[in-house]
Amino acid sequence: MRSAIRVITWNIRHGGGARTTRVFGVLRSLVPDFVVLTEFRSNKNGTEMQRLLREEGLGSQCHPDCSSRKNSVLVAARGECTFETFSPELGVHAHRCVSARTHGLHIVGVYFALNREKRPLFDFLLSRSRSLLEEPAMIVGDFNTGVHRIDETGTTFSEANRFDDLARAGWVDVWRRLNAPKREYSWSSNKGNGFRIDHALCSPRLAGTVVSARYEPAYREQGISDHSPLVVEFCGSR
Repeated sequence: MRSAIRVITWNIRHGGGARTTRVFGVLRSLVPDFVVLTEFRSNKNGTEMQRLLREEGLGSQCHPDCSSRKNSVLVAARGECTFETFSPELGVHAHRCVSARTHGLHIVGVYFALNREKRPLFDFLLSRSRSLLEEPAMIVGDFNTGVHRIDETGTTFSEANRFDDLARAGWVDVWRRLNAPKREYSWSSNKGNGFRIDHALCSPRLAGTVVSARYEPAYREQGISDHSPLVVEFCGSR
């Protein structure tokens, strides 16, 4: 058994589609303890992905109840988890967030909307940050934003100030902490412009145990998805 716990987040692009088996093959090769899939869809490909993950030992799973056409978020884990979704609190944005608790660890998987539609989820996370930051906690997924001139070359990100607010509240961007001043992008536009929009933000208690954080751009370059997986490891045992 590894002495580190491995969390992987990956935007699998429109539910994976015909790439579902290839997406799973990558996940299996990376041997995660937790998976946070964004742009997951509750359709036949989503059902197949869940089956494959269960067979791989990631049997604790949860995704919000929503239309099969909506991009949402799936959290899958080894061992037992207590899950929570947030239909009353987030309303029409409830498909964008899942909480998982296990063995003193709290993981919040997120998939943010575009433009101003990000605000309800940011407001929700900021309203809960005080209590979350007291735990070993992680907010992880596709934020569709980042820091101007650092996670992009210019200033095109929408709601970047809300992303900054999470940092001011005390959340730690562990990839940036371990890799600064290096630049790396997790998604590229059709024009070839790079953006780092997939993030893992940790509470100080958890951030201090993180031993590595890396993107895997080869899988984006191979066209398995248009995003790079983000792999985060921290000290612990299952």
